[in-house]
Amino acid sequence: MSSVLMKVVNSSELLREEGYDYFYFEEEPVEPELTDVRFSDVLPELLRGDERCVELAGHRLYKHQLEAYNALSSGKNVVLVSGTGSGKTESWALYALRNRIRTLVVYPTLALTEDQYQRLVSYLRAVDPGRRVARIDAAHIKSLTEEHGGVKARSIVAKEVTSSLILLTNPAFLLADLKRLLTRGTSWLSEFVRSARLLVIDELDFYGSSRASLLIAMVGLVARFARNLQVAVLGATIGGIEDLVRHLERVTGREAIVIRGRPFRVRNRWFILLGRNLRPLWEKAVEIIRANPSLGYLEQYVREFEEFKKYFVFVIEELRRAGFHLEEPYIEFERVLARYVEVDEDGVTIVFCPSIRSAERLAARTASRLPLELRERVAVHHHLVPKSTRVAVEEGLRSGRIKLVFTVRTLLQGIDIGSVVRVVHYGLPRDVRELRQREGRKGRRREIPFTESILLPVFPWDRELVSLGPEWLRRWLLQEVEGVYLNLSNDFVKLFQGYVRYFTERRLTDEELELMKSLRLVETRRSLYGVEYVLSGEGRRFWFYLNFYEFGPPYGVPRYLKRDGELTPLEEVSHRDLVEKFQPYTFDLSNEAMVVEVDPRRGVIEMPITALEVLRDEALEYAVRQYAYAKLRWGERPDLRTDVVTGRLQSLVAITIRTPAKGFGIFVEEPIYVKWVIESSRPRPVRVGDRVMVIYPRESIEVPAPCRGRYRGLTYGYVVDLPPIVSVDAARVAAAALQVAFRISRYRIPLGEVSFEVQEHIRSRPMVLAWEPEPAGILVSVDWREIERAVESLGTDPLHFILLRAVDDEAAIYFADRMGGDWDGLKPLVKTLLRHLAREIAGVVPELKPVIGGGRGVVTLFIEKLELPGRTMWCLASSGRAGVSKLCVSAGPPCGEVIEGLKRLLDTVYGRGYILAHFGQGDLLREVAEEDRTLGLLLEVLEKEGAVVDLYAKAREV
Repeated sequence: MSSVLMKVVNSSELLREEGYDYFYFEEEPVEPELTDVRFSDVLPELLRGDERCVELAGHRLYKHQLEAYNALSSGKNVVLVSGTGSGKTESWALYALRNRIRTLVVYPTLALTEDQYQRLVSYLRAVDPGRRVARIDAAHIKSLTEEHGGVKARSIVAKEVTSSLILLTNPAFLLADLKRLLTRGTSWLSEFVRSARLLVIDELDFYGSSRASLLIAMVGLVARFARNLQVAVLGATIGGIEDLVRHLERVTGREAIVIRGRPFRVRNRWFILLGRNLRPLWEKAVEIIRANPSLGYLEQYVREFEEFKKYFVFVIEELRRAGFHLEEPYIEFERVLARYVEVDEDGVTIVFCPSIRSAERLAARTASRLPLELRERVAVHHHLVPKSTRVAVEEGLRSGRIKLVFTVRTLLQGIDIGSVVRVVHYGLPRDVRELRQREGRKGRRREIPFTESILLPVFPWDRELVSLGPEWLRRWLLQEVEGVYLNLSNDFVKLFQGYVRYFTERRLTDEELELMKSLRLVETRRSLYGVEYVLSGEGRRFWFYLNFYEFGPPYGVPRYLKRDGELTPLEEVSHRDLVEKFQPYTFDLSNEAMVVEVDPRRGVIEMPITALEVLRDEALEYAVRQYAYAKLRWGERPDLRTDVVTGRLQSLVAITIRTPAKGFGIFVEEPIYVKWVIESSRPRPVRVGDRVMVIYPRESIEVPAPCRGRYRGLTYGYVVDLPPIVSVDAARVAAAALQVAFRISRYRIPLGEVSFEVQEHIRSRPMVLAWEPEPAGILVSVDWREIERAVESLGTDPLHFILLRAVDDEAAIYFADRMGGDWDGLKPLVKTLLRHLAREIAGVVPELKPVIGGGRGVVTLFIEKLELPGRTMWCLASSGRAGVSKLCVSAGPPCGEVIEGLKRLLDTVYGRGYILAHFGQGDLLREVAEEDRTLGLLLEVLEKEGAVVDLYAKAREV
């Protein structure tokens, strides 16, 4: 194991030599707690493996790795919460390899498995050379089928499955395969699934709340086929962890424990480049402003050099408008990047770009600045590069022959390049998770003394963040990643579980039956045994459409790039993305192209933006004219391609949405029109609270062209009248701010997982549409008091305005311009909207003091006894985390249906640790419970544990 530190160049020296100014800050190193146990103590076979194995053998286990290994070895399920670079893979692999346990591993995408796959292959070759690690998914099977035919492909896959100790797949393929196994009794992975003893779900927080909940529900289905299954769930951030633990315990019959760890990270240095030679520009600007009283309004931006660094783009633009010429402090990106090839260092630099074309263009320009003998040290890596070339690039990166690689998004996520010392962001991603994935590529070896993150501001978005200043920019870059919110009792999960029960047991629970009846998925059929429920035509269609990443057919929509009359296949798009993103005249930044045709048979046709002049289309010509007119009015030169590439011209699809009016059900999205959003290159300041920020004015153009397609899905939706005291414009701001409150609450709900939209109608009052784009059950299960506490904190952080713009840019500008950026004035409106929604959605009033604490799930109970002549009618109903509805008639005492319903309800409350709440119905509750000895004992236990709460009694105490 090497102890010699790698040679890494300090960018501060390099940038000073080039004359660049920048913001700078550091991230402290993080070191997980180590144990005295080495990997070779657990797996001595590693010492006879390859270099990777021998190096690992000498390392000591992190505390969380040893805890996970010991917990799995004692037969428990494990939920391991730890960040990137914390060795989560080795935590379960040690256990599986030492005990030769067949393990099914689920990763988000095949790209993410590459690093783990190579490591596992290396480990297994040392431990048991006769067994293999297999990767099987739809792409693998398609490739085999095209090469060998269907029969031969099935034979090859069967051999791979049989000989494998560890099998890697993704959730989309696993769900499709489990559906085949349910309905046909066999599938590609059936033999492995039935013999698997350990199921590993990695990167749970990658999926988003709805899909993560579905994936955890799939654990129960795997457990039906696999005997004596153990489960390990891994992720960096997981919300609803108590529900997850209870679910794992229930479906596997094993105890589940939560283990938390810290990642390994060396010291990291951030450089945010601003421009070249800013100090002389500042001195010149101060001189001009002081000599011209009419420019006095700029004085506040130039008092200090550090303040000028935040606003220099705005100040220079204002001085130019006043007739003063100042030199543009351009950043020569190619020159900066070329220096990392010229210098003498041991590490690799990765440059992340927004599109394939920008990656190739920037790589070519950078290489052109280098001597011929150094140009081979520069490479490009993305999915359009031939596989053989990608493999050569990866080998060059590992060997050190290649020093600088340009890529797109997270395509290098799964490739093990341990010598990465620097990540360059050519433009900043808006998604925090993507930023973390990029950053996770570097600093994986202890011999690296420090790492660097370089931000090259390209987009207006980057400049807006720079105007926050170094401290708040640091907070944005290092903010906590959005959480994944697990609600395993949401109706989408119940629907999936209902289908599973129908196919495996030919029955449904009362709750599942009511849900499927409400969606018209079942119908009655008479048989020799009486009336039974079977799937309707709609029910069979729903089962076919129930896939992991979208509710729709298990195949995508073809997409092609048309160049010089030839069609080149691109990656397919989902049916939902077709409706929401790929309509005629929308832009595809990754290919620097525009959609020109949406054909139901051929799919989506795109053309390069540089080739659009050959089109003779009236709608496109109108849009281009309006774009040019807006740019000229701003005093800017129209350049469509450049504005698209730099993010100054974006396309949005206006969608009409019909959701359920109250609760879970079907929603429909239809595209109405496409609009282009133009952003000026000339900034202006706005005051938000007590801070001045820079924004870039925007203008929209509606493209007069027909849209195609329609998407149906399942979700939670609520349509609520807008409170009369709130105006429509103010309500739109409040609705956007409420979404921000969900994001900054302790739940950390991603901005796109709940949506509040204000809609105006001609024949009725304005409405608020509250819905979830993906059905996670967030609206029906969050503690609205927690959201109100988050509303109270709005405006305490400048990042809140950035988040507000990310939700609704027009509402954010209205807030800044028309409401003075006054958060204290906005918060009462947000609270009014919140309380109105909370009362309509969950029947709660958030400002009341809680009488039930601890974050436990709540089930509300209603019992009614109606005395009629000669008979008694009994009614039992519940809502919340467990729903029951029973109605029966007896001669007097409680009847069997109500007794059985209450028994099932109390069993659920006890088994899942819920609270049972009722309103002054304790006597009726006990009257029913006394009819059954088991039921009576169960109620007594719950009352002693404080799990039964009389809200009427609590209210009287208040």
